[in-house]
Amino acid sequence: MAFCDKLEEYLKKEGFCPEKTDFGLQFKYETLDFIHFRDDQDENFLNLFLPPDLRGDGRKSCRRLCSPQQSQR
Repeated sequence: MAFCDKLEEYLKKEGFCPEKTDFGLQFKYETLDFIHFRDDQDENFLNLFLPPDLRGDGRKSCRRLCSPQQSQR
């Protein structure tokens, strides 16, 4: 199973609604859009793009999502 498929499965299990796109996956967390770009050269590399302009609560949400405790779930 490709990493992108594993990530999609994990996100669904955690209650997210990821959408497959031409470049990988896109999903929302609270009011933010996140994009995972598939890398055909290195399938196991997690390439996650965050919104460029994070202010106020958006920044807090992003930090919460990317915290080490969140990644250990």
